[in-house]
Amino acid sequence: MGMSLRENLFGGLLSGLVLNAVLLGVITIQAFLYYQKYPRDHVILKFAVGFLWFVQTFQVVATVFSVYQESITHFGILSQYSVWTGTIYQILTVVCSTVVQSYFVFRLYRFSGTIWLPMLLVLLTLGQVGTGLAICLRVNITRGGESIVHSMRPLMVSWLTLEAAADLVIALSVSYSLQTRRTGVLQTDTVLRKLTIYAINTGLLTSILALVVMFVFALCGLHFVHMIFILPLGGVYTASLLANLHSRSRLWKELHHQGENDFPIHLSHLSPKAREMYRKGDHS
Repeated sequence: MGMSLRENLFGGLLSGLVLNAVLLGVITIQAFLYYQKYPRDHVILKFAVGFLWFVQTFQVVATVFSVYQESITHFGILSQYSVWTGTIYQILTVVCSTVVQSYFVFRLYRFSGTIWLPMLLVLLTLGQVGTGLAICLRVNITRGGESIVHSMRPLMVSWLTLEAAADLVIALSVSYSLQTRRTGVLQTDTVLRKLTIYAINTGLLTSILALVVMFVFALCGLHFVHMIFILPLGGVYTASLLANLHSRSRLWKELHHQGENDFPIHLSHLSPKAREMYRKGDHS
């Protein structure tokens, strides 16, 4: 027996809320440890981490309020109109993905030294911002519910496809850029390989999640699976950024430890860019 519209909407919303709340706990711990371990990071990066934590917290609070309204205040009544607390997750996901993608685009620019690929990624990011904003405005201005799902399909598919495309291009580009920086020194190349794996895994995770949400919405509309996975999507972006920031310490410790205990890594063996990064201790 198929699920009713109410079960799809609010069952998925409640389940997604639970996942999102758990993810918020993980992000809170990650953020706390980040501020403890990296007090010398640039103020913009520290502000971005705090801002993303605030966005994630606000999303969870707004979703709790929406679930309470629908499950308690309006129990048994399926509203034909949307309210902002029940749709704010969408634009907040756009905010999180934009901040995280911008960080990785900037890192790619520093790695590659070229402007063309970062410009392409900026266009993809701006495209997903535009389509995501259009969805949010359409839902909240018209306050439509299930009745506007069909007309929103092209926008939703475009938004999530652009999200996934940007993530994949970023992951592959960062991976290629890291591989071109190989020095021939075993320890350095090992660290670069691990950074490459992190970059690919991060991009694949958010891309797969965005594509799952997109295909389910395209085929089924407001479905349980769509609701349960779209709510934590912004949190996954935030957690992936924090995981990337935390990986720096472990990998640099490994590089220095192996260089000191196995055999010295002479700077003369490194490429000019690698020597400069090593000399400055570039952990950002």
